[in-house]
Amino acid sequence: MIYTDNVSRLQRIKEIDKEIALLSKEKESHIHENNRLDPDDKINQFYHTYSGENLLVKYDLTHYSTWTIFGEDGNCDMGGSHHQPNLGTVEGTLYQAIKHAVHLPNFWTWGAGGDIKEYIIAKLKITKLS
Repeated sequence: MIYTDNVSRLQRIKEIDKEIALLSKEKESHIHENNRLDPDDKINQFYHTYSGENLLVKYDLTHYSTWTIFGEDGNCDMGGSHHQPNLGTVEGTLYQAIKHAVHLPNFWTWGAGGDIKEYIIAKLKITKLS
């Protein structure tokens, strides 16, 4: 396309800039969706927390066990007492436990999320009865 004056060139530059802005916005949306690990927003959010990342390093999502779910400590600063309420114990895969936990009241209070820990029952061997 041949432009005969500077005005039409400037108009085309503005049109190109608008197209670039729209494409950049679309690209960011695709990058965001591509980085999601799960379609459920709360599960995806948990995967990116400190607790979630550590849990996924230790266990595969298909690991079947008994899991204890703790709510988030409502005291986000360093002062005062700290407490993570026990929200219950469930049996199933880690993924099932996460899916259940992230939708419980008090699992989230200020944004970091609670914890999920494998519940291990110690089996004692009785050698002698007295």
